[in-house]
Amino acid sequence: MQMQTSDVESPIEAVGTIDVMFNPMSPVTWGIVHFDLNVSVYKNVVDALIALKRSFRDSRRAQPHEESGGFSSLFFRGQPDVSFRLLPTRLRGNGPRALLGPKYAPSIAPDTPPDVRAEIKRMQGTWSRKEEGMRSMENLVEYLSAEVVGERDKKEKVAIAAAKERFKEVADWDTFRLQAAVRHYTRVPSPLLDVSEDPEVAAFMATLGYQDDGEERYGMLWAVDIGRLKGLFAHEVVKVPGGEKIILTDQRQLWGDNQRFLDEQNLPPVRIEIVNVELPLPRPTAQKGRFLSIQGAAGQPIPMEAELVWWSMIERWSYGVAFIQTGVVYENLQTGVTKAQLLPDNDPYLALESSA
Repeated sequence: MQMQTSDVESPIEAVGTIDVMFNPMSPVTWGIVHFDLNVSVYKNVVDALIALKRSFRDSRRAQPHEESGGFSSLFFRGQPDVSFRLLPTRLRGNGPRALLGPKYAPSIAPDTPPDVRAEIKRMQGTWSRKEEGMRSMENLVEYLSAEVVGERDKKEKVAIAAAKERFKEVADWDTFRLQAAVRHYTRVPSPLLDVSEDPEVAAFMATLGYQDDGEERYGMLWAVDIGRLKGLFAHEVVKVPGGEKIILTDQRQLWGDNQRFLDEQNLPPVRIEIVNVELPLPRPTAQKGRFLSIQGAAGQPIPMEAELVWWSMIERWSYGVAFIQTGVVYENLQTGVTKAQLLPDNDPYLALESSA
């Protein structure tokens, strides 16, 4: 079904708010990590998309940063459920589904001026729901033993080997391109978190993955703003075959008291990589796909628990809006955001899924 955004200047009002607590594997005293998130909920994905765009419009954060070598500083991801964590599939668990409490009216002081009251309603809507059963990172670990993660890594290696066997032209691809192919065309776990430079692609993905179970469900549009990491991470742009990547290396020596917390918890220094290369793959090319990964400072793997903490930090530095799932997949013919364009049926690499 065709849906389009018309970003006129009329106000976009939220219908409600969801209070979510992101509980990472870290001391609650870390202001840098632990936080409660009040997510504005919109009546559909179109309103949510407009609200997301407006939040960054006319902002320097939406422009390429010098440190980013021409990259946009914003990356977007759409998820069908508001409580899904920003995690690569390699680190996702299979625990109980998060639950939402009943709706209740937000409290506003009786003496609140009318203009302030109107603004609160515009941003928060007329109801609020609290997340009551969200998987914390600590609980997630119950489903992520070292053996489980090791088996997932093996599955990715098997899928890469199958891809090289099935398509001779990929035999000489570098590790990243092979991982990107497997990530987009198979169901095997990946250490890469795929995002897009186009928020409309995120809207498509958030609605495509929705499965109607008869209850009111909420999708989520995330904006990951690497511009917010300036001053916390050193930026370096490195040329790689077919493109370039940003390497963000943590500068904990500039983090004040938070450096002590990191060191006391034995969290290793890391680097976050955002890769932008030319991929001879129809899906990620059409989706303006980019890929985030977290590694040790020298590019080595880090302990699973430590990686989960760092992904929590990325959540902390990101912005999200929610919307009521309507069962309609977001598409926009004018911008080429359609299922036929983003998931072409004539893609030869679809055969990778059956060979994995």
